[in-house]
Formats: sequence, C-alpha cells, structure tokens
Amino acid sequence: MSIVKTGTLPKGIEIDGRVYRDYELHEQIVAHEVEVMESEDADRAAKSAPYFNVCIMARRIRMIGLDRSVTPAEIMVMSVGDFNHLSCADKEVAAQRATFREEGAGGAADGADAPQAGV
Repeated sequence: MSIVKTGTLPKGIEIDGRVYRDYELHEQIVAHEVEVMESEDADRAAKSAPYFNVCIMARRIRMIGLDRSVTPAEIMVMSVGDFNHLSCADKEVAAQRATFREEGAGGAADGADAPQAGV
C-alpha cells in the first residue's frame, strides 16, 4: 500500500503560465532513486545531495490539474516556503508509514524477523 498525502502549496508552482497549488505527494520508493540515477539529471544528482532531493521530489509530486510530471527544473524555481511545506508533508508521510507498520500483524516494524529468500 502506497501512502499519498494531498495538500495545497502556499504559493504554488508556475508551469506553462498557470499556477498549480494542489498536489499529491507519493511515498518515496526505491524506484524513485533508481529513476533519478538513470535520468539525464544523474551526474548532477550524484554530486549534489540537495539536487538529488529536488529530483526525488519531482518524481514524487503530482500537481492536480497538470497532465504531466513535474520536472526538477520546475522544483528548482519553487519558493523556499513551498519546498519547506512539501518537506513537512514528507515527514507526515513517513510518520504515517511508521504508524502503519506498528499496527501491522505482529512482526518487527522493520521486517527484521521476516525470513529472507536466498539468504
């Protein structure tokens, strides 16, 4: 189950002449990191942790009403307040995931007690 947080940015992102404020922030998964490192942004992302985080955010966010993905360049021109808003939303997603794991069926929260195939 993937967790999705919805919200509204304080200022919004201007894309193609229109300001988008409503968003969905999807839980970060391994595929996001792989996609960044296989993209045209890989060299810069490998050299800069902040830029890597921008690239990850671009893959995780969907602006409501926009019929395409947000690019790292569009995240880069976002206001700091909006990016901080998304960072807070990300912490809420992480907390929700932790709560979901704690409410799971008895095992360790990190899967440490789960049997591993091929290990």
